[in-house]
Amino acid sequence: MIKSYVEWKGERFPIRTIDLPESWGYSSPVNVAECSLFHAYEEEYDKNDKEAVAIDDTIFYFFDDGFIESDPTDEEIIKRLEQEGI
Repeated sequence: MIKSYVEWKGERFPIRTIDLPESWGYSSPVNVAECSLFHAYEEEYDKNDKEAVAIDDTIFYFFDDGFIESDPTDEEIIKRLEQEGI
């Protein structure tokens, strides 16, 4: 669907916005990102930093680094989520 970026302390991290299958029972669309984004703000998140919490609240799932950056299709993202047990 849509690829964009979240900026944290001057570094940009890729995210994708996708629609989930209705049968999954989640509200769509959702954002998915890579673990590197979480690791970048994790310390501040643990301290309840408002900006870090706000970013985290917008992410549905974190994939291994490189997956989102490789420009997968929405179908590939859905398949990977299924493999992860979502």
